[in-house]
Amino acid sequence: MTEVEQYMTNDWTQEVSELYRKLSQIAVPARAEQIATLLALIPFAADEAFRMAVTRKVVNRV
Repeated sequence: MTEVEQYMTNDWTQEVSELYRKLSQIAVPARAEQIATLLALIPFAADEAFRMAVTRKVVNRV
């Protein structure tokens, strides 16, 4: 089993998170632009404090 294959499971671990952080700049095309777009859509001024709830939806693929 290759290193990549061992991360291709349904179990998300701290090691998988670290690998994703390392690969995210190349694995997600236009990542900086996507983040900038999402931040621009938040209905708050740049200098205004806010909180955002983030949920994680788990999808089972068959």
